[in-house]
Amino acid sequence: MKNILKRIRILPAAVIMLAVLLSLFASVSVFAAEEDSGATAPETQESESTAPEVPEGMTALEAAVQTRLSQTTANRFNIMMVLDASGSLNYSDPRGLRFEAMKLFANLLPDEGNVLGGEVFSTEIDREVELRSVSGQMAKDEVVDAMSNVRYPGGWTNIGCGLSAAAEALEKHADEEQLPSVVILLSDGNTAMPDTEWEKASRHVTSETLEKLKEAETKVYCVCLNVNGQADMSEMQTISSETGGKAVEVRNAKDLNEVFQTFYDLIYGTKRIVLEDTVFPESGRLDTPFDVPGFAVEEVNIIIQGNATGISLTQPNGMEGSADRHSYETFTALKITDIVPGMWTLVTEGVPGDAIKIEVVYNSSLQAELYTDAKTTANTLYAEQPVTFLMKLMTDYEEAEKLEYYGFDAELAVLNEEKEEIRRIPMEIGMTCFEAIESFEPGDYYFVATVTGPSLSRDSNRLGPMTFKEEEPEEPAKPAVTNTPPTASQSTLKKTVLIWPVAGGKWVADVGALVSDREDPILQYSLVNSSFGSGADCRVDAGGTVTLKLGNFRLKGGSVTVRATDSAGQFCDVRLEAKVINTVVILLGLLAVALIAGLVYWLMNREHESPVRGNITVSTEYGGAERISSPQKPGKGKYSLSHFQGIDNIGLDYSKCYFQGANDSFVFLTTDKPVRWRGSDTREVRIDNGVETTITVDGDPNRKMKIRYQTDRLGR
Repeated sequence: MKNILKRIRILPAAVIMLAVLLSLFASVSVFAAEEDSGATAPETQESESTAPEVPEGMTALEAAVQTRLSQTTANRFNIMMVLDASGSLNYSDPRGLRFEAMKLFANLLPDEGNVLGGEVFSTEIDREVELRSVSGQMAKDEVVDAMSNVRYPGGWTNIGCGLSAAAEALEKHADEEQLPSVVILLSDGNTAMPDTEWEKASRHVTSETLEKLKEAETKVYCVCLNVNGQADMSEMQTISSETGGKAVEVRNAKDLNEVFQTFYDLIYGTKRIVLEDTVFPESGRLDTPFDVPGFAVEEVNIIIQGNATGISLTQPNGMEGSADRHSYETFTALKITDIVPGMWTLVTEGVPGDAIKIEVVYNSSLQAELYTDAKTTANTLYAEQPVTFLMKLMTDYEEAEKLEYYGFDAELAVLNEEKEEIRRIPMEIGMTCFEAIESFEPGDYYFVATVTGPSLSRDSNRLGPMTFKEEEPEEPAKPAVTNTPPTASQSTLKKTVLIWPVAGGKWVADVGALVSDREDPILQYSLVNSSFGSGADCRVDAGGTVTLKLGNFRLKGGSVTVRATDSAGQFCDVRLEAKVINTVVILLGLLAVALIAGLVYWLMNREHESPVRGNITVSTEYGGAERISSPQKPGKGKYSLSHFQGIDNIGLDYSKCYFQGANDSFVFLTTDKPVRWRGSDTREVRIDNGVETTITVDGDPNRKMKIRYQTDRLGR
């Protein structure tokens, strides 16, 4: 009965605690509901077209991307390698390191879409390796192997012959593959023939071939292996400069790898990133992270120079990564074609102290399309008339979204009528792509845009010629179009901001993404009013991104109005409303709840029973002997049975047995273990006033205790 009464007393305290918790957190759920109320699920439509067959083991998206990659012509070339086989090469490069450099170049090529061939020359053509589409590293290596397997008996250096044969092969192949062409020429000297007439004839062929190459816009990249320092570099420098290529001189064959990597960067617009240039530590293991961009990356090439006994890759999700691996005498090449954007890790193992160099090159299918806005429809314009140039980024199968433009830089190159660059104009990220607005003096111009990123560089298509003249337009000017103000897809943004004790609260909102203007691609953003007052910092950048910082003691919310203004001064406003939840208040509320719960618990468990208002006499019968204690008056609280002296222990721990008052007519005795009372076992015995109550222990009638309670308040 007494336990039931205790449980009943708990209910009011529990109700109070529940009410406090609900009052503290009700606002949070309301705010969340407000934020979610504007969200609607996007509608979906079923396509009526029949889906193409998907190869087994691939998703539809993977199949589509693979088809696009196999058909892409972006950043693909007809490449002709022209190799000097004169007798001096046996001394300049006795180990054949030139073939390692050529295989390194070939390894970097995308696995699909390139055309590769070669010419080996000395006094005449010693080996012609027909231009062919190369798919996979084996096909690329076959071209280099065919050039390296030529017997090099020695001979003269007839550069005109080798260059002319390469130009003819590229010209024949141009109709089959609509790709730009390049030539890579490697020699250890300049033109040298047995007599003056032969030498003049060779140089004449070189001169004629250069005209054909320039007309076909074929660049020639030359490397001179000038080991003895006696070669005349002027001939190769002329060949490269006339065609827009590059000439490089090296004094040691072991440096050819570096040169061919440089040529690859120039031709394919890539940038090598050195990940490691060190020695293996004492552990013999290097963990090298590298980031794979999420847009336009087709392949990742990793070049490892040094003796690595173990190589493995880990994808961003922690799973093992796969790569096509090829090992050569001076390097090991890894090619990752299963692109997973994010941070990868390359693990290399080797002998502590051994040198290792690791570089990464990203093959990209990035394309850049340059065009002018819809207002610029003619090639003849008027001087000082602003022209808007736009450049979008894409691949063969997707266009970049606006957020994917960040991390890239772009410039617009202005060329004169001779197609010589005269200046560059920075391009900025606009509403959807890169933009530049510029006016020009009278004249004829061409335009090419260049985009650069962390791992690549790419030129756009060329516009022009565009003619700017001084004459006034013959047609009467059209009436000006009435300017319309900017509009916002949402006029009000709402958010609940949590205020933390030290950090305060923060809200970043992209208002620029909500506002558009029919006439002006670029708007000015400003703050026109704020109700936050002191203790808050609110800023808006040029793109319309609002950053609101609230102090860590703020208890009230507020609002701020952001204004978007066009070039004519017309504007629209977007209101940001912030509701505040201060976590300090929540923490204090939870502390209050805990204190209330503790108080309730204390009130429930404190000793608040009625006092014993009378005398209690205890006697025992044990082993045939009866002993009686003197009467005791316990008073308030629990009164231990051990206070009763002179009685025998009948099997109870008297220090754990106690009397407790109930009312004037009876008291309770609580025992440390069950006793026999009124025919049943219990640990709570009721002692009525004036009645001798008997209990036994363990059912033994020889161990008996008699208790008498005599109140002094009966009848009151």
